[in-house]
Amino acid sequence: MSTHLALTDCAVKTRFWLKTHKANKAGKAPISLRLTLNGTAEVSTHIRVLPSEWGGHDAKIITSTAAAVTYNKSLDILAAKATLTAAQLEMLPDRTGPVTAAEIARAMRPKKIVLPTPSTPEPTLTDLLTTALHTAYGAGNEGTLTSYGASLKVWTKWPASQGLLLTGLTASVTAAFAGWLKQHYAPTSRATMLAGLNALLKHAAPAHPATFAGLAKGCKTQRKQRKSVKRDTIDELFSCENLTPAQTLARDVFMTQYYLHGSRVGAILELRKEQIDLTAGRVRFTTHKSTRYKDVAIPSRLRPVLEKYMDSAGPLLFPYLPADYFKLDKSTKFKEKDNARATLGNALYRLSERVGLPVRLHSHIARHTAALRAYEKTKDLRVPQQMLGHASIAETAGYIASLSTDELDSAVASVYED
Repeated sequence: MSTHLALTDCAVKTRFWLKTHKANKAGKAPISLRLTLNGTAEVSTHIRVLPSEWGGHDAKIITSTAAAVTYNKSLDILAAKATLTAAQLEMLPDRTGPVTAAEIARAMRPKKIVLPTPSTPEPTLTDLLTTALHTAYGAGNEGTLTSYGASLKVWTKWPASQGLLLTGLTASVTAAFAGWLKQHYAPTSRATMLAGLNALLKHAAPAHPATFAGLAKGCKTQRKQRKSVKRDTIDELFSCENLTPAQTLARDVFMTQYYLHGSRVGAILELRKEQIDLTAGRVRFTTHKSTRYKDVAIPSRLRPVLEKYMDSAGPLLFPYLPADYFKLDKSTKFKEKDNARATLGNALYRLSERVGLPVRLHSHIARHTAALRAYEKTKDLRVPQQMLGHASIAETAGYIASLSTDELDSAVASVYED
């Protein structure tokens, strides 16, 4: 995957290569774009693959998965962007010297200079949104890529979107699109599509005045109240006997979520035995939505749960994901984790029926409960905020505000006691 395009005074060469010496613990190495023009420079693609997935001679990903196809499209777009950037730099009115690879690399990063538009056909809004999808989300979360891709597909079905330029996107146009959505899609679907398109537009044209924001007002159905369980329920779950193996495993995952600061279920499903130090009494792992590490002391009640699985086969603590999970491509990992969540959710539902709980258990209830219990003990929102890893304390307040009716009645009654 290399390009060599002659411009008026310069030619730029691009070449993708795999930096195997910078592979992570999962064995995946980053793909870098090397530019050659009056020197050399490199630009990160933010894409990682296994060496076995990389075709060194062809300089592209050789697997045939959906993720590989998306990644290769992202690489093509990035190479074309390098060529276009070189042309734009050469056209700057105050240019005195030759364009260099280092200058191109700087311009391809978050823009610090204003580049003139070359005399090429203006891309359509659909082209801009497609480019934003692959460059901003191609190497990110698979769920986000799939969701935003579906939003873009719906946008292309709207007849008026064909050939529409960015300059033609006005408030009346976005309102007309929202009206078309209302005729063809359910409220919750409309809200999801508009949110996805707005995110893509922010990447494609952050300064554009017309957006898809605010058009979803009234679309979403009322959000369900966040549920939690009482401490007595936690005790009951721990002491419950005669469970099936699937129900026991689901309970242990739920308890691990709860006692490891209300961690998301994705992080617990990916928890590796090497991250658990029973001697030091600590668990150090990454959270599901970031690369930050959490370092949590093991509560005495959780220790026997962890010990039970430490001698099992495979690197993962809980056997919901395949042993080679971290060697899979991103698309396959997403599907495996999605299936694991469904299996866990079904087992938690059966567990709720078995114990006779008034609330149908699902994995996120462990997170809600941990947040609520932490606030009840400390009356300080910063404690559950740090436990849950929320960037905003307002997000944490949403968890705490969802008190159950019994808890709210009890709290209000205490206000009027003499």
